[in-house]
Amino acid sequence: MADAVADACEELGIAQALLVGHSMGGYAALAFARKYPQCTAGLCLLHSTPNADSPEKRVARAAEIDLIASGKRDKVIRDALPKLFAPQNLKRMQPRIDELACALQVSNEGIIACIKGMQERSDMNDFLKEFAKPLLLVFGRGDMYIAAETAQTMIDKFPQAQTVWVENSGHCGFLEEPEKALQTLLEFAGKVFG
Repeated sequence: MADAVADACEELGIAQALLVGHSMGGYAALAFARKYPQCTAGLCLLHSTPNADSPEKRVARAAEIDLIASGKRDKVIRDALPKLFAPQNLKRMQPRIDELACALQVSNEGIIACIKGMQERSDMNDFLKEFAKPLLLVFGRGDMYIAAETAQTMIDKFPQAQTVWVENSGHCGFLEEPEKALQTLLEFAGKVFG
């Protein structure tokens, strides 16, 4: 994924990019920043972490792969979609959840490859500690994937980062509170390229 982003930047004539990676996209953004530092102007982890999967999470991902391989892909996707949003937003976000069901069109092989990529990714904490370019961490207070304690550990570990809490959001602050998310990203981009 990092190489695909680098190819796109080259094709578009983008010498330096501010990378904003949501969830799994954050893992790709970190990989890009490590592999292509000369092309990285700054980095935003949007509801994402530099942590590798815990042993328990690897087991859970293996179980998801087994379910998908056994023909239960639709169940895996339909169970996961509501967990992207803070519980108090589920009713309001139902039209978005319905739109995100387009993931049902992705092949089993594609979904399994993404899950394996997340399962096998490297821990990037040491890289991020040494990351000397602008860094923004965005967390949702109601995130069911990144607990508030995990987010606070990251905030403490990376004091060089600007941190923003999206107070009324889960894992998808850019959908749950789009105005705040956009304002945050535009302000950060202004600092990076200002």
